Amino acid sequence: MNRLFKLACVTSALLATTQANADTVSIGRMDVHDLQAKYFELGQSQKVEVEFLAPRHLEDDNNDFVWIVDLNSRETVWRSRRADIIEEDASDKMDLFGDTIRLDEGRYALYFSTHNFSYNSNAGMEIFLYGLSSLLSDRHRITRDDIEKMYVDLRGKDISTTSSSGEFKPFGNMAEVVSIRKVGKNEHESFGLHVKKDTELGLYAIGEIFRKEQADSARLKNVDTGEVVWEMTKKTTRRAGGADKNRLFKDIIKIPAGYYVLSYASDDSHHYGRWNSRPPYDAEAWGVSAFAKNPKDIESFDPNARLKDREILAINQVGDDAYLTQHFKLAKPTAIRVFAMGERGGRKSMADYGWIIDNNTHDKVWEMKARQTEHAGGSSKNRVVNEVIELPAGQYSVHYSSDSSHSYGDGWNASAPFDGDKWGITLYGAGADFNKADVELTEKANDDTLAELIGIRNSERRSTTFELDKEQKVRIYALGEGDDDEMYDYAYIKDMQSGKRVWYMFPDETEHAGGARKNRVSDDIITLPAGKYKVYYRSDSSHSFGRWNDSPPRDKYHYGVTVYAVK
Repeated sequence: MNRLFKLACVTSALLATTQANADTVSIGRMDVHDLQAKYFELGQSQKVEVEFLAPRHLEDDNNDFVWIVDLNSRETVWRSRRADIIEEDASDKMDLFGDTIRLDEGRYALYFSTHNFSYNSNAGMEIFLYGLSSLLSDRHRITRDDIEKMYVDLRGKDISTTSSSGEFKPFGNMAEVVSIRKVGKNEHESFGLHVKKDTELGLYAIGEIFRKEQADSARLKNVDTGEVVWEMTKKTTRRAGGADKNRLFKDIIKIPAGYYVLSYASDDSHHYGRWNSRPPYDAEAWGVSAFAKNPKDIESFDPNARLKDREILAINQVGDDAYLTQHFKLAKPTAIRVFAMGERGGRKSMADYGWIIDNNTHDKVWEMKARQTEHAGGSSKNRVVNEVIELPAGQYSVHYSSDSSHSYGDGWNASAPFDGDKWGITLYGAGADFNKADVELTEKANDDTLAELIGIRNSERRSTTFELDKEQKVRIYALGEGDDDEMYDYAYIKDMQSGKRVWYMFPDETEHAGGARKNRVSDDIITLPAGKYKVYYRSDSSHSFGRWNDSPPRDKYHYGVTVYAVK
């Protein structure tokens, strides 16, 4: 349709209300899956006229491809579904629409989106409208050329256009203290907020949430306690316009004095600048912003530095197929905060998880169990535990195991969690009287440990060494897979000087280790002369730590071999 001809045919009613000296805000030359915005300011309250060329046959839910946002309140004040056809196209495809709107004096954004139209690369570069009616009739089919002809004009008096949207003030006079907006692909941003006294915090956030997945979302967490005091979820948000998965939070919350971190995390699809479906109405606010009545009550701080003062140890940024261990010693009973993140493998099991062992008793004193975890943001399988436990003086080992997918270092196969860089397990001192001097990181599990190869996986060949400066009794504790005739996962020890084997895990010298009958344990005490020794462990391609094809042994966490000095 020729634009000059089209303008000449506009109904007389619309022409009668158009002022000869009217200012015009225009958007045109649209592309496929395009979003454009024009910012303007009205110097007076008035009626303005909106005219746009667009396809006729759209379902109501898809009909909002032109809209106006009040940049002061961030509310959508007009949508294209309210417009009427003022001229029908003879081809029954592209029509001229118009509407008259009363707008108050203020700042606004005019948006135009073509994400309502789905591109089909197998249809000769054609574009199809959403909706069953459009798919059943070729006459409703539109092309890229049709989209390029689409436009919107807004006309009124005393209109000035600007290159930016100006101040962001959705809560009136509340001042902005954090701005994380226009968030793109796979971004994670955090701000530390030291709230010096009980206060009210205005939060304005837009993200992608569908079903149980929080693909792009925000949360506010107390750094000292690990408590999540606010989070964007399906329940706490409302629709943000466009696709159903666009969700909006706009409210004022009360928070006590303390140290907090406000975070926003996004995944690899549907984000600012690259929407895979209809964008939200307030598209440029994709992210999270925080506001306070008195910004002097809030100051920034480095949350990592504050946490570091209480950090005991960290096994973080864990990748696929990992088994990692750190040891520590407590000089006195201590309250420990355990912060662990991992992947739930099933409703009742964890695929990536951590645990803590008392190295004097070999007892497991803590484990990350699926039923005790909470959602960690992103995919529903991202789980987190934030728990305070009391440990007596003694020596301990912290272990973390991951499977072959969905991890920090090797990439997420679903939406990433918040604090993804802490994927693993971290221990902090929790008590008010915590003194870091009471904690010592050690190389050995305990003072009696000479060598340790545990957490053995499928098809592993591992070894380590130890040295005796005098004749010594040693205890060899080994778990493996075998039967009466042969061991499939087993350990042995060689004298490094002579090359001879001084100990071997013979099947007929093992006992049942609990679980499946093939789980075997050897717990021997032998005497070795002074010298250097090498401990070996070999496993086959099935039934090992984290890859059990039958019931695991009772002491699955020590699957492998450990050598202790006997005093």
